[in-house]
Amino acid sequence: MGHTFQHSHLPDPFGSALTQLTPRLFKFCTKLHYLSSTDWPSDSPVQCASRDDVPIKLLQKGDRESTLWWDTVGKLISLQLKQARYSETAQEKSLDFFQESVLPYMGSFPTHDSPRKWKSFMTDDHTPIELSWDWGNGIKAPRIRYSIDPNSLESGTPKDPTNLHAAKRYYEDVIKRIEGVNTTWHEHFTQCFDTFETSSRERTGRTSRVFYAFDVRENGDTIPKAYFFPRYLHTPTDPESSVWNTVTNAITSAPFASPDNLQALDVLSSFFKTEPRTTIEMLSIDLLDPKSSRVKIYFRSRSPDCASIAHNMTLGGRITDPTHLAGVRNLLNLWRRLFDLSEGEEVGEKAHETAGVLYYTDFRLGDAMPKIKIYIPVRHFARSDERVVEALLGHLEESRARGENMEAYSEVLRQSFSEKAMREESGVHTYLGCSIAADGSLQLISYINPQVHKMGV
Repeated sequence: MGHTFQHSHLPDPFGSALTQLTPRLFKFCTKLHYLSSTDWPSDSPVQCASRDDVPIKLLQKGDRESTLWWDTVGKLISLQLKQARYSETAQEKSLDFFQESVLPYMGSFPTHDSPRKWKSFMTDDHTPIELSWDWGNGIKAPRIRYSIDPNSLESGTPKDPTNLHAAKRYYEDVIKRIEGVNTTWHEHFTQCFDTFETSSRERTGRTSRVFYAFDVRENGDTIPKAYFFPRYLHTPTDPESSVWNTVTNAITSAPFASPDNLQALDVLSSFFKTEPRTTIEMLSIDLLDPKSSRVKIYFRSRSPDCASIAHNMTLGGRITDPTHLAGVRNLLNLWRRLFDLSEGEEVGEKAHETAGVLYYTDFRLGDAMPKIKIYIPVRHFARSDERVVEALLGHLEESRARGENMEAYSEVLRQSFSEKAMREESGVHTYLGCSIAADGSLQLISYINPQVHKMGV
């Protein structure tokens, strides 16, 4: 390319971070930086080759937006992969996928002079991507995941006010071409929820149509999941029971579903009939053979008190296994640690739309009982991101997690975000996901909003 790479060309903190990568990955990231900042002419749209080499033109203002996203979110993902001890080959494969198949669909980059056009429901500040660090039980190496609300520079503008074009294009040009993906259920649920259709119905204020999440396997392969919004079919005044009916009708009519293999759905129907303070948020599937895929139903409770958490984590007393109940007690201890609560003290309710407690239940066809997971809303109730890290690492230390995993996570945050912002503000950590393993231990996932204004940009 005729250039000598100098890491000073990159904004802090990533100039110094890149020099700490392995030589092979350092060379790869150097290549990506010049692809984004030099090889794409400033007056031409970003070219992202699809799987059949047909150009996809989305970032129509040239390379500026993609360069900024790469120099922030892209470098943060590269740090996560490195600190999570993925091999060099796996890191390259994963970053290649991000560069080709995610970056062009990030949309406008927010600056002081140019606020976001697309109001994504992915995060509270409308950042269209959320990263996660899957701790598992804290013993094995972590796994990296991320979710995206695919959009373009025209999303949220008169040319594409509801992001119809970018979302549909992403499915056709990216998702369907990932090796091993099964789209049988995706096709079904997009039709059930009018995901890729226009609608004259009044919206609920949540304009996002579909999210896609990607799990990065140990070898660097990227495994997708899809998230749908049944509320898209409803007005704000529709009763919650009608939203649940939309969900159940979609599931019961799905290919391979039958009354004989939906016992878990019957349990959930019984549960939701008695829960007036819950709202159905999303339905998610693995893009696998329907006989192997999970159905995940996300719901939010407006009650953030410990009694409500215990109630929901047992599906209203329907899960009675003593080991699971011991895990619920461990969860409540973690909750109190995160929010500096004494026994009997509660956080109190907040009016914000996402300030309740988010849960999901999941099952596969043929399961008798669904599983349940909680997303602890640290974004709303923790006093700072620094406190979230302290409480999390304290819990993991008591659980005898590997010290190198905890040090690696701290290093990712230290190299990525302003120390002052982490100490004084919240918002980088959105949720702490928690499920209960068969032995009663807590399986944890940290969810991160890559707030670019806290990255020195």
